[in-house]
Amino acid sequence: MKQREFVRRAFLFLITSGSLVGVADAQVVGRFEQTQSNAVPWYYYVSPGSRTIQVEVMGAVQAPGLYELNDDTSLNQLLALTGGPTMGPRATRTSRSVTLSLFRPATGSVTPVYESRILDGSLYAQDYPPLREGDVLRVDVVERTRFNWRDALQIITAGASAYLVFDRAR
Repeated sequence: MKQREFVRRAFLFLITSGSLVGVADAQVVGRFEQTQSNAVPWYYYVSPGSRTIQVEVMGAVQAPGLYELNDDTSLNQLLALTGGPTMGPRATRTSRSVTLSLFRPATGSVTPVYESRILDGSLYAQDYPPLREGDVLRVDVVERTRFNWRDALQIITAGASAYLVFDRAR
């Protein structure tokens, strides 16, 4: 009996000390932080007890995705929630325009319900139409380089080179 009790205690000691069983490791299922997905991010900005709408924002904004908002949220507030258009520092020889296009797929039309082009100005100074369920907002940022004397010199040089080639070929 004493021998049996000794074996049982020794066995329990070995199990609890980890000698018989390997050290338990956490199972690595995946690296969530490193996972890349093509799914649209979903943002939820709602006051408790209010009615909500879902609006999709795409294009050149800091945080594109599907936004669930209060039904009285304005387009100005939605632009602020997205972080605004993605615009870096502007070079001196460029002009920048931001185009906001609001589509309503529920109407069955592919033309925008509202479109606004803002040239080097404030995005938030205008009165925008109210948002509705299922609206899609597209933000496009276009930078154009202005024509200057260097561009004219390149055109003149190319024309003169072409003239010389044709003149020598005759």
